[in-house]
Amino acid sequence: MTSLFSNPELRRIARSQLRTRKMLAVAAICALLSISVGYLFAKRESPPNEAHRWAMDLLELVLAAQALVLGAGGGIACLNSVFKEKEQNSFDFQRLTRLTPLELALGKLFGAPILMYFVCLCLMPLSIFAAMFAHCNFFFFLAAYVVLLVASITFHSLGLLMSVLSIRGSQTGAIILILLLIWISSYGGGISSSTVFRLGSLGPFFAPHLVSQTTWNPRELEKHFHYNGVSYEYNGGMTDVLFGKHVHHVPVLLVLDVLLALWFFIAIVRNIKRDPAGYELYSPAQSLGLALFLNVVFLAFFNWRLDSDVDGAAFLLSLNMGVFILLGLALLRNRERMRRIVRTRVSPPRWLDKLWPSPLLFTATLGAGALVALGAVLSRAPGQASNPRFLIFRVLFFALWIVRDQQYLQWMSLRKGRNPLVMGVLYLVIFYVCSGTVLTAFDCFVRERIAFTAFFMPTPVYWLDPVSWMERPAIWVAAYLAQIALIVFFVHLQRQQLVELTAHSDNPTLEKQLAS
Repeated sequence: MTSLFSNPELRRIARSQLRTRKMLAVAAICALLSISVGYLFAKRESPPNEAHRWAMDLLELVLAAQALVLGAGGGIACLNSVFKEKEQNSFDFQRLTRLTPLELALGKLFGAPILMYFVCLCLMPLSIFAAMFAHCNFFFFLAAYVVLLVASITFHSLGLLMSVLSIRGSQTGAIILILLLIWISSYGGGISSSTVFRLGSLGPFFAPHLVSQTTWNPRELEKHFHYNGVSYEYNGGMTDVLFGKHVHHVPVLLVLDVLLALWFFIAIVRNIKRDPAGYELYSPAQSLGLALFLNVVFLAFFNWRLDSDVDGAAFLLSLNMGVFILLGLALLRNRERMRRIVRTRVSPPRWLDKLWPSPLLFTATLGAGALVALGAVLSRAPGQASNPRFLIFRVLFFALWIVRDQQYLQWMSLRKGRNPLVMGVLYLVIFYVCSGTVLTAFDCFVRERIAFTAFFMPTPVYWLDPVSWMERPAIWVAAYLAQIALIVFFVHLQRQQLVELTAHSDNPTLEKQLAS
């Protein structure tokens, strides 16, 4: 592998974006803006006890501008890098070059936003000028730029991954999504007892808040105030609570952002040189690792003693619904991919092919649910469901419900027709809308009849408790068995699709072996 600075893809993009005239124009614009804005802030009147407040405000403004340029602008540049080449039908030529997937991914990750890096560099003189007059602590100044760089690269990785997996007509939606994620990541709960996750901002816009700090001690950053007789904690998002321990937010942000960037980058390297029909976001082992990583993060910062009636276990399982739905969609195999898997094997399809993705998803969901249940039991927080027996029932139903829907979507993905997966998702949405409407019309969401809703919806995740269980134990058990029966039924339909895919195989014995 060539070094980063001699990477052919990086050098090609740099020659395209960093032309002499363009760089001179950008440098001149940044210089004019720096002089005018710097003069405006320097002439502003400040309170007598804060004579250099204008310099700190200027420094925070420059960092915010750099976060906008490098974080948002760089993320959009990475998002457009592969997408535009697909639109121009030139990306296939890059996939056929001798560059390894890692070299191609690194070249695009650091090459696509290279102009944004240059803009940030042109703004550095103004930033240094403001830091000197504000008497900013050097280590906080340095930490702010490390945070800015690491958080921006995380969103660059996400943008490049979305670009690799993009399809025609999805560019505008992808841009809106990445801007929304940057905006959401700019807000964090900190250590306030009223927040669900005691975690601060994970985006590049945390950098402007960091330069004005004077201490790394988490306890010295905490301030308490009272409102209506209730005590609240406030720390400006500078400290987090990690497994009950107060820690400074900077190392937490850096570790989480680096790990997220690595997860995105693994998916990029895995798919960037593949044919679009063969995209597979992660391998089964990597998928399990990602699910475990996300659940450890959820549990590490979750506020089990939230000042509300929120059931912590149910809330975390709801988050896992989103995680495993997306993970399940990424694991689904379309008809063309399954045909290639079946035809390239001398032996008949393995049992995992016939059951895919049920074993993997069931293991992952059961493991995630067990972590959530363990956290609920160990927290011993008032108001939280901590009965081990019913937590196990809840987790088991959660796992079966996820597997049921994903197995249905896998069967739909193997069927003939245009966009079978899209149609499968549409049918599933219609099913839930109609089921919810009918069950509501018959007043099934009252305690006496709530067990009947478990046949159609993930009701036990939220409403299963000792009282409702004692009222209808047979119905709850029947609902569990119904999910298993549906999973077996969809597995049978999937096996029939595999028989059809092997009908015209180069190895004619595969169909007979599979059918037997």
